[in-house]
Amino acid sequence: MSGTTFLEAVADVARLAGDVALRHFRSGVTVEWKQDGSPVTIADREAERVAREWIERRFPTHGILGEEHGEVRPGAEYRWVIDPIDGTKTFVRGVPLWGTLVAIASGERVVAGAAYFPAVNEIVGAAPGEGCWWNGRRCSVSSVETVPEATVLTTDERFLKTPRHAGAWRT
Repeated sequence: MSGTTFLEAVADVARLAGDVALRHFRSGVTVEWKQDGSPVTIADREAERVAREWIERRFPTHGILGEEHGEVRPGAEYRWVIDPIDGTKTFVRGVPLWGTLVAIASGERVVAGAAYFPAVNEIVGAAPGEGCWWNGRRCSVSSVETVPEATVLTTDERFLKTPRHAGAWRT
């Protein structure tokens, strides 16, 4: 199967799963806590379930590794990796800076990946030899070569909890 087909596939499943999660966004979902201390909601579980069903119907021999439902067929030639809601903490707080991440790997090599941000309807996908696409348009990195010239964004909690930055995030 070609990279283009895989690129389309990861984008399709990311949109599908992300739209499932979006139906729960700002709805007051109950938060449960995993053993590692990270949050999980019904939105995480349903989005991953829908993604898995989509993959199983179209690629029944492929492996799947998901954050919420574990792994099937770990020795398969192709392995899908799913994070149904990357940024569950921001999701449950109603902040629209979360996304659905889907990738396909063959061995240690990623063959396609997509990040869909449902709350703002933005999607970015890339595959080796196919380039990077943002909302259907080819995109590329900037010509910036040094950190002082760059724009850097982060949502790392350690950064947000510093006294210097914490006030900007209080509501």
